[in-house]
Amino acid sequence: MKSILALTEHDIRRFVGKQNFSKGQQSVRNGAIVGPVRQGMILKAYCYGSLPEPYRVQVAFDDTSITTTLCSCSGDTSIDGKCACEHVAALLLTWHMRPGAFTQMDDIDTILERQSKAQLLTLIKQLFQKQPEVEWQLTMPPPPGHKRVPVDTDEYRRQVDAAFQHASREWDAVYGISSDLSTITATAVHFAQQRNYANSAAIYEVVARETLSYYSSYHDEDGALGRIVQECVEGLGACLENEPDDELLRKQILTAIFEVYRFDVDHGGFGLTKDIPSEFLQSTTPEEKHQIAQWVHAALAELQQNKQESEWRWQHYGSLLLALEADRLSDEEFLRIGRETKSVQEVVARLLELSRVDEAVQDASQVDGWQVVKLADLFVQYGQDVAIERMMYEKAQQERHTIAAEWLKNHHLAKNHLAAALEMAELIFRKRPWLAEYQKIRELAIQLGTWEAARQATHTFLKTMHNTSTLVEIALDEGDSEQALHLLEAARPHGHEGYQWKYDYARTPDVALKAAERTEEAYPHASIDLYQQHVEHLITERGRGNYQVACRYLVKIRSLYEKLDEPEQRTNYIASLRKLHSRLSTLKEELAVAGL
Repeated sequence: MKSILALTEHDIRRFVGKQNFSKGQQSVRNGAIVGPVRQGMILKAYCYGSLPEPYRVQVAFDDTSITTTLCSCSGDTSIDGKCACEHVAALLLTWHMRPGAFTQMDDIDTILERQSKAQLLTLIKQLFQKQPEVEWQLTMPPPPGHKRVPVDTDEYRRQVDAAFQHASREWDAVYGISSDLSTITATAVHFAQQRNYANSAAIYEVVARETLSYYSSYHDEDGALGRIVQECVEGLGACLENEPDDELLRKQILTAIFEVYRFDVDHGGFGLTKDIPSEFLQSTTPEEKHQIAQWVHAALAELQQNKQESEWRWQHYGSLLLALEADRLSDEEFLRIGRETKSVQEVVARLLELSRVDEAVQDASQVDGWQVVKLADLFVQYGQDVAIERMMYEKAQQERHTIAAEWLKNHHLAKNHLAAALEMAELIFRKRPWLAEYQKIRELAIQLGTWEAARQATHTFLKTMHNTSTLVEIALDEGDSEQALHLLEAARPHGHEGYQWKYDYARTPDVALKAAERTEEAYPHASIDLYQQHVEHLITERGRGNYQVACRYLVKIRSLYEKLDEPEQRTNYIASLRKLHSRLSTLKEELAVAGL
């Protein structure tokens, strides 16, 4: 038998929601789950709640996730079509805490085979009474054919509006809404399966358009509503592909997809469509591409009229426009539109295709950040390594960050140009003086036989910058614990504030603690001193959480004193700590819990 997915309490809380999780915990404590069984990859049980009769609750799994959940309570919360009530929470928590309480049950086929004919007939008749549609499917012949009657889109619009208007304003309301919307789009899927693409597209269009009208009013952090819109776009694309001859319907579909695309671009990009929707390129005629291009021109004109200088929007519209009209535009028209819309990637690619390398470099040089890395890779693809290396070298010298230098380092490493890679590694280290960058310099310099000189240069730079943190990390990395302790001691201010590290404070406590851990055996008193400094800092910060961490380090200190056979020093230190902070009742509680 396959294993059912192991769920943590965090997984269960995330699935059912915080409120249902808390209620589920209470149900488990009250013994509400009775008769739990496992039937293959399905868990079932009765769960007592607010009614005299218990609820019937069931959860089914596949290899990686929960696939379906059912509960007779008809809970008002669902996630992706799955019931996520407190009774489901109680069942999942029971499985998490007491899997041995579940009785193994045979699969449904085996159970049915054991029933007599009379028993099966009785069951079927009971099923007919509860679900008359099953009797209809058994007794009525199939319809002679499908009559294509246009759907009433107003009815589906009312259903979408109801899904939003009946939802709460809680943060997780989008899950219930998306479940209701999935029920509506399932009808669109059904029409598509019957090859009634007009009705299918009409429903997808209504769901997408109405969802967008509410979208800004909800916090769609996990993309539940966004996925509904994406499914509508994909469904519309499938209708477009399968309906090649109905020009009016195709225009309606393309208009609907473009509305979603434009909403996405104008609102900063939720990922509702791809940057360049494949539906516009793969399933369209030249005339349709030209029509979409006119819509893009209109959107750009509106941006200009409203004086919206969002470079991101211009780039997205420009990239789509160039993709649509690539075969119609001359090279100069293509470049003009690309530059006007700041679509640098497309402009540089076209210039490289035309072997106009100097112009390509000039356009690429106007770009910074991660976009320049994509352009640099483009130059390499066209065999223009020398040109892009020169441009990236200039950027590496000028930029505050290390994006260009990182690209050059990796580029030179790929070509086994170690000296050039080392130069970039040293430049990166001066901008980002971290241990990892020091290690990269060491690795390259050793291969080149220049490590001693490089090591001296890096240490001189760190001392000049008073970067004690990285010097300590380097000393520990190179096995020189004594030097690490010396550096920490030299940087430590004296007096009653001595427990606080005044240099590079964001990183140094971690570095000092790392030094304390590394030197426990060789220099136990130094380790004790560093731990004591951190304990004092944590106590000064206040709060139960800080006190609990401080107690963990106090236990370490106690252990070190015991190894040194210095019980008096241990006792005196804890006593002085208690006296110094005698008014901190929460600290005293945590000390007692830790046995201190």
